[in-house]
Amino acid sequence: VRAAQLRSTAATVNGFEKRGDHELVLKLAHPVNNLFDLFEFMIITDEKTVEDAVTGKKLIGTGPFRLKKWSPGSGLSLTRNDTYWLPGRPYLDGVELRVIPQADALISSLRSGQSQLSFHVPGKSLGVVKSEPKLKITDYDTGAGAIYLGVNTTVAPLNDKTVRQALAWAIDRDRLLAQTLGGYGLASAAPWPRSSPAFSEAHRTHYTHNPGKARELLRSAGHSKLELPLLHIALPGETAIAESIQYDLKQIGVHTTLEPTDGATAQKKLISQQMPALWSMGHGFAQVQPSTLAVSAYPFNEAKNTSKYRSAAYTEVVQEAWTKPETSAAEANALHEKISGILLDEAFIIDLVVR
Repeated sequence: VRAAQLRSTAATVNGFEKRGDHELVLKLAHPVNNLFDLFEFMIITDEKTVEDAVTGKKLIGTGPFRLKKWSPGSGLSLTRNDTYWLPGRPYLDGVELRVIPQADALISSLRSGQSQLSFHVPGKSLGVVKSEPKLKITDYDTGAGAIYLGVNTTVAPLNDKTVRQALAWAIDRDRLLAQTLGGYGLASAAPWPRSSPAFSEAHRTHYTHNPGKARELLRSAGHSKLELPLLHIALPGETAIAESIQYDLKQIGVHTTLEPTDGATAQKKLISQQMPALWSMGHGFAQVQPSTLAVSAYPFNEAKNTSKYRSAAYTEVVQEAWTKPETSAAEANALHEKISGILLDEAFIIDLVVR
């Protein structure tokens, strides 16, 4: 999915030249400054079995493990690739990847030793993990993902940015981080992690918890009470996030009805612009080249995004940030500043926590 979102970058490659056995020269239709992001997310696969890879029937790549078994919705079994290009690797004979949606079952599996690693533990369960001497939490600060509140800008009165800004002021990001996410992350109104060249403290704190200001903005737009649906993925951690958002919005007179949705359906709605008035999910791409977020990530894509937001000014600055060679840090930062300014002012995506 991530590689597919980078198709705009891939489409700029309109030719290549082979130079020897280990060198390939790519020719581009126009300059782009995020080509290495494309390389990072693309995988090297066998051209004869691409369709089988998409359906999961057969995976032939260059990785350290081979696919032994795939049980959709349950897990994967991987075995060692004895012909891996790096001698002596991998160290493991195999890996079992299991899907454990329930937090209690996940913690029990870690405690008993049935599972040795967990990529993600729901925030409310992190306290339990911290208190367990046998378990260790490793925190990554690269900001590979962020939690956000999405807004469908074609649904009245959310077509008014004043109303969207009211929602942005209503959310208590610090409480969400502390109570729902276990304190791991960075409360932020902007999508960027601290490691990003687009990060600034002013953008991070552009919207803070101010329900009084939120109610004032709603009144100025002619509203005192709203009823809106709020879609979220039907998993315990995602439900807790949606409930926290629901509580904060209720304090300013915006009453939401939660719509729990399975992950696959939610992803389809995200891509096809079929989201309801509001939704809460997570996004990636903010940790890479800043222009990649705005030309690739579905929620932010300037050409076609989930919120159905369009703006000539947004398109112009994103295209310039994407295609202009970054020979000057000052010029690049100025473009990043403009992108952040539009995102914060228009509030079609309301970032909450970077993690």
